[in-house]
Amino acid sequence: MPITEVSNTLTRLLSLETSSSTGSNAESDDETEAPDLTELFEPGQYYTAKVLKTYPTASQSFASQYPPSETNKLAARVEMTLVPEKVNSEIVKADLTGGYMITGEVVSEEDKGWRVGLGLSKDHGLEGVDGWVTTSEAKKSGSDLLPGQIIRAVISAVTAGGRVMQLSVNQDLIAESQISEVSTVGSLLPGHQVSALITSVDGAGLNVQVCGFYEGTLDLAHLQITEDDIEDQFKVGKKVRRLPI
Repeated sequence: MPITEVSNTLTRLLSLETSSSTGSNAESDDETEAPDLTELFEPGQYYTAKVLKTYPTASQSFASQYPPSETNKLAARVEMTLVPEKVNSEIVKADLTGGYMITGEVVSEEDKGWRVGLGLSKDHGLEGVDGWVTTSEAKKSGSDLLPGQIIRAVISAVTAGGRVMQLSVNQDLIAESQISEVSTVGSLLPGHQVSALITSVDGAGLNVQVCGFYEGTLDLAHLQITEDDIEDQFKVGKKVRRLPI
């Protein structure tokens, strides 16, 4: 993932930082200083990402720039992005309701909170819609928010005629948020917790329907029970959420 594919705000800050460093007697300015990646991420975190490019074979032109020993590694390369403008591009307005989990980028600190860019598409009537995290709410995240940072949050309210999404960064609310239905599959993203309707039960596991769009299966091995117990614990017509792992 290139550093320019984390967030538009981080890319802008890096550009300003580069411009400042090339000037004579340039001094550091907190408003234009980009945070280090170690301030934004730590190993083990999960984020919703989107694939930009894949490099399926080592014969592509880029591989010729590297020693033969590196070509196999490069052939398996997948380039990703976290930029909300790209990740959230298919979300529609009708699905942005209370409890919906969304990722955004911290744009700036204001007097009473933080402005969060959600990257929502004007094609779905969402141009100019921003997120907002109050100062008191930001403290619940356990650490200060930083411009350029990617955050996961839950919509707690929609204000200003639908132009502002009040966001909560409470980790308990994020963990409990789930989607039971959406108006289009574009609003269903990796990382969303969903409820699934059981459509059939057999010795191999469960057949389920998710959000009225997807047909899926839950293998017996993922249910942590035996074949003899499956019909007692799961019934057609009931809904299941996240299972213990």
